[in-house]
Amino acid sequence: MLVMVLHEYRLFQLARAHEQPHRGLSKGALLDGVLIEKCHTLEAILETLTSRLPDMCRQDHVSFLCIDSIGGLARNEFNVTERNQIFERTALLFKLSQRLKWLSDTFGVCIVVVNQVCTCDVICFEVPW
Repeated sequence: MLVMVLHEYRLFQLARAHEQPHRGLSKGALLDGVLIEKCHTLEAILETLTSRLPDMCRQDHVSFLCIDSIGGLARNEFNVTERNQIFERTALLFKLSQRLKWLSDTFGVCIVVVNQVCTCDVICFEVPW
């Protein structure tokens, strides 16, 4: 599994929140086999998706990709009060979605894009997550 994050501390925080030592689920066991790729900009995410991830899918057999958080980066990088920035942001997000679809179709990668995952229990559609 590959996780693309702005800050990896969120992933460690989630693993700590869900570890169950009595069942052999330590933080280390939960993160075993997880590759972490830090991306600080939308362009860095696009570059990773374009140049590094295809090789990782072939060599490391990446089958699941989780990206946290494209939305936060898009909000920080673009001023939506300026019309040209809205078009630039939309074009970049479209490129990202095209690349994600290509990766999924080409390598069979399951892709999940989340927006600032939290460790608290959430109830959605009356199902605890």
